[in-house]
Amino acid sequence: LINDNLNLPKAFHAFLEESTDSTATISVTPVCDYPIEIVSLIDNGKDEYPISKPFVLPPKPRRSFATYFTISFKHHENKLNNLQLTAKIPGSNTIFKVEVSDLPSYKSVELDTADYRSKGDTNIVWNESGDVGIFKSQKILIDKPIHVGYDQKLIVRSGQSVVFEDAGSILVEGELFFIGTEDAQIVCTTKNTKIPSIQINGGAFTAVQTEFSNIENKFMTINKGKLSLQYCGMAEVSADLISALESEITLIHNISGRMESLGKFDRCIVKMTHFLAKNGGVFIASTGSYITLNDCVIDNYNQVSMLNYNSICTARLCSFNQFNTAFELNNCSNFEDIKSRFTNGNLGFKVDLNTRMPGDSGFKLYNSTEAFKKKEERRAT
Repeated sequence: LINDNLNLPKAFHAFLEESTDSTATISVTPVCDYPIEIVSLIDNGKDEYPISKPFVLPPKPRRSFATYFTISFKHHENKLNNLQLTAKIPGSNTIFKVEVSDLPSYKSVELDTADYRSKGDTNIVWNESGDVGIFKSQKILIDKPIHVGYDQKLIVRSGQSVVFEDAGSILVEGELFFIGTEDAQIVCTTKNTKIPSIQINGGAFTAVQTEFSNIENKFMTINKGKLSLQYCGMAEVSADLISALESEITLIHNISGRMESLGKFDRCIVKMTHFLAKNGGVFIASTGSYITLNDCVIDNYNQVSMLNYNSICTARLCSFNQFNTAFELNNCSNFEDIKSRFTNGNLGFKVDLNTRMPGDSGFKLYNSTEAFKKKEERRAT
């Protein structure tokens, strides 16, 4: 039994993050109960490069979402091909190999490199210490870059409106707040925008009682930051509202109409409670992320979710209506549901139609109400 357990069919997943002519950066996430010692990187089955620093990948806790660790290797090839990692259980002499996979093209969040300024903007009033700023005018036009530094807070107040135009954008390394009220919501729109309007780089954005409408292009990018939307509305959004990498997203009591997509999430934690979304394409796309849907209604979307590369989605007491496909699960992704309703749908689940990783995707339904024409479609093997 011990020997059988040591012959691991799959100990971890590995993904190529970045490759230069001298360094390869790889993300790894555990999938087994054992700690795993990473030994080396093999290029094209012949050249082997030892790990720069000793690294032991911890075991994956039961019923937990994926945790990613980044490791680097030095090499001397101009281009790397068919990469594998060699590894072993600490104390064992048995070496095994794990293929290094590529992530989809949206794996990274690119931030615009414009010359951002904050205190030079005459429409912003800063306090004496320069760490808290507010906009003076009721109607705010942002047509040039604004920077919110690590130690700064910028606040949009109830009743104000914000228009992002041309190269207008806010780069948030500190904190950005849109704080509306039920009687005086904030209205945010875009016009001829060239770059994402809000770019969060390690910072945080909180919006309350805010309406995001007539959004033409990708509106928000988040890199290792935090986003909280509460009692907000989204309407006439023709592209992804959000593109996020390694971030924490919390959405509570929000509503959307004619929003093409909430967005794409790479290695994020996304928590949604009481979200009502109507009319769109793919509601949410995920790579290596953990998504929870609680008491949400997703109505008349072509697809509720596209889960990829070890993503996990759980739903509870939700309603998924009038969909072409409810969930697509690829590359060791899983979906679990408790007491949700699936109505007026064509296909319930697509499973591993586009898989590149060893292992299976799957779904579990507990006391769910199912009314699809077809429950499951699987990859031909």
